[in-house]
Amino acid sequence: MQFVTQQFTGFMLLCMAVCLMACPSAKKAQQSEHYRSVPPDFHLSLERTSCFGQCPTYKIEVNAKGIVTYRGKNFVDKVGTYRKKISKKQLLQLVNAIEEAGFWSFEKLYDDHRVTDIPSVVTTCKMDGKEKKVINRNGGPEQLEALEREIERIIGEEGYKPVADQP
Repeated sequence: MQFVTQQFTGFMLLCMAVCLMACPSAKKAQQSEHYRSVPPDFHLSLERTSCFGQCPTYKIEVNAKGIVTYRGKNFVDKVGTYRKKISKKQLLQLVNAIEEAGFWSFEKLYDDHRVTDIPSVVTTCKMDGKEKKVINRNGGPEQLEALEREIERIIGEEGYKPVADQP
């Protein structure tokens, strides 16, 4: 009888351990929705602002149809307006990157007014009726900075064609 009790206790401890390990992943799954289609109102922009030095200054915008508009201003290889189209797969990667990073929970502004002459990264996203703008000038969380890099990685630098600038 003692052997059966020990086995039952061991089994119960194993079950509790599995449940405890599953809880954080269940919470993460609730926080991050995995999209299978691009919301029709999806619009994403990422802008790197200027500084007193030679900081690359540009803005990238992507719409739900996969049209990417790049506007290069200063200290970039491409100055002017350029466009390209990205795939549905890349669009879904962008949508899911926004969700997985927890974009909607970020503060609206990360800044330290004591620090001057640094550029900002302004990320704006609209989808599913929500819209948010996050300015990361100084001190943003690593998840936000990783998202900024991921957006640029997914979109890529190749394939742009110049378009006439409009006033």
